[in-house]
Amino acid sequence: AGGALPPMVIFKAQNTNSAWIPQNTPPDWRFSTSTSGWTSNNHGYEWLRKVFEPESRKKSKNRPRLLIMDGHSSHITGDMIALCMESGIDLLILPPHCSHLLQPLDVGVSPPDGTELKHANSVFNTALASNESPASPTRRYAKRMTQLVESQNAELTILRKELQECKELLQTRKKRTKGKRIKLQGEFVFSTEEVLKIVREAEEKPKAKRPRGRPRKLPIEEVDKLEEDEEVENSSIESELDLVDCVARRTRS
Repeated sequence: AGGALPPMVIFKAQNTNSAWIPQNTPPDWRFSTSTSGWTSNNHGYEWLRKVFEPESRKKSKNRPRLLIMDGHSSHITGDMIALCMESGIDLLILPPHCSHLLQPLDVGVSPPDGTELKHANSVFNTALASNESPASPTRRYAKRMTQLVESQNAELTILRKELQECKELLQTRKKRTKGKRIKLQGEFVFSTEEVLKIVREAEEKPKAKRPRGRPRKLPIEEVDKLEEDEEVENSSIESELDLVDCVARRTRS
């Protein structure tokens, strides 16, 4: 369809904290937590139910949809399979150990590690130092490396600029932001709208005034009276328990 589904962000924590979610977060994002920071069976099911199913249905106009997943255990639970069958979602599980070939959105071209790069550069410099004309592999390597350096240099420049903008934005928010850090409880997955609503309600709720100074000490007479009331109450409770026990013994006999 040429689009992207909104994400579900999983924080490594016990409860979601409203301070982690900026005010300008898109309203259709979802947030959850896990103590390990990883997904789980519940996370996978809630993502399918609250993100993939409704969002993909909007794009497909209620036509069947294809969901491609790897073989992670959180993707192939009974609840998820049942929900896919009920919702007209064809679930395709990729075979193990082949996602680098078959999974279309999990494939990337990465540069070689330090050892391979050092060896390749040594061979490359030796070929350039010789009086002979570089062979085709050497010329191809030179072309690839120059393209890689140019690409990484451009990417590094963009990242530095974005990092500077983030620092400036954080400094501005620290100066302007006033409010509470709300611990979100009661739900497994929260949407941005739900988070902002909870924060607004908490900020509008009046604070209960605490009494100033030390707590007032009760006079001796009041303390004695309270102790007497507690003894009377305890004795009445014991009498009621004795009565219940007596009735129970008579009933059994």
